[in-house]
Amino acid sequence: MNHSQSPTPRDPITYLDNGATTPVDPEVIETMVSILRDGFGNPSSLHRLGAEAGRVLRQARQRVADALSVDPDEIVFTGGGTEADNIGVRGAALSASPKRKHALLFALEHPAVLQQRSFLENRGFVVEEIPSLNNGICDLDALETLIRPAETALVAVMLANNEIGTIQPLVEIGDLMEDQCPEAALHVDAVQAFTKMPVRPRSYRATTLALAAHKFHGPKGVGVLYARKKSRIPPLVVGGGQERGLRPGTENVAAIAGFAKATQLGMEHLQTDVERMTKLRDWLIGTLCNSIDNVVLNGDPVKRICNNVNVNIRGARSEILLHALEERGVFVSSGSACHASQKGPSHVLRAIGLSEEDTGCLRITLSRFTTEEDVRHCADALTQVVPEARP
Repeated sequence: MNHSQSPTPRDPITYLDNGATTPVDPEVIETMVSILRDGFGNPSSLHRLGAEAGRVLRQARQRVADALSVDPDEIVFTGGGTEADNIGVRGAALSASPKRKHALLFALEHPAVLQQRSFLENRGFVVEEIPSLNNGICDLDALETLIRPAETALVAVMLANNEIGTIQPLVEIGDLMEDQCPEAALHVDAVQAFTKMPVRPRSYRATTLALAAHKFHGPKGVGVLYARKKSRIPPLVVGGGQERGLRPGTENVAAIAGFAKATQLGMEHLQTDVERMTKLRDWLIGTLCNSIDNVVLNGDPVKRICNNVNVNIRGARSEILLHALEERGVFVSSGSACHASQKGPSHVLRAIGLSEEDTGCLRITLSRFTTEEDVRHCADALTQVVPEARP
């Protein structure tokens, strides 16, 4: 199948919840099937099948390293983005000097990072949150004030937010840390950003960085942790020596090959995909804000990844909007899939100033396969359902 063609769904739908997960690219599926069928050897085995599987792993590691402009031995394959975040945050904190017992977590982080607060506190860390400005950007002045040069062990700031898409000033944060606390580790969750913008761990002076394949048309259940050379990160589990000992156990070669293929396709089409999605994103934002009363964009209008639209439809309830849209074949979300069952604004929306009365927020996220017809269908459907959803 030509790369420009999207997967054929079972039913005609307009899928715009790509921030939760993406359809797997047909070329990725073909790659994985060939490995499952013919390349099933254990990469640690010494015979020919093991050697072939090992070669697939090495090629995949090199491909991901090239995409990040890092060395292949800095790439660790994991079971997903959450696992990569956990290894990165916990490992970076626990490998710090015993005198460093202070950690800073950005207020808009994914739960895979924020919910590690209790883990750190139970081990003697003082954990504080870095506040966000109302546009969803990290407050650099507050960060500079919160840093304790002799005590801070870890700073965790995501690259692009999973709900409102805002891009954080990681280069400036890395420079600030280099000046104020060069011994502290910086962990970056780049799960939503990868293949939507260039991701450069070394430019941020990151110690660790997390990715997940299913956010860019790869399979679920496989991620990557970038772990900088000479970082002394302890593993969460123990076993064999696979993946630098940080993620021991027999590697999921087919899923890793799928990650690498999705990475290849994402890098090959990065510029054109970003330009096209940005155009569709901006058209959709403008149309919704201009054609429906009391619709406000959440997050910065410019410093956001190319595929994210998050709007506050005042006077409506998101669950009513979601069901009404689904009846019209449009699939979006009210925010992160991790918070789907929670009532009221998420921690991200509260952190940028929204209140309990702001119940009509929708996250609409595009992908490489999103068409102009898709965004027009979404806009038309919302124009129809919003008046019905408001009392």
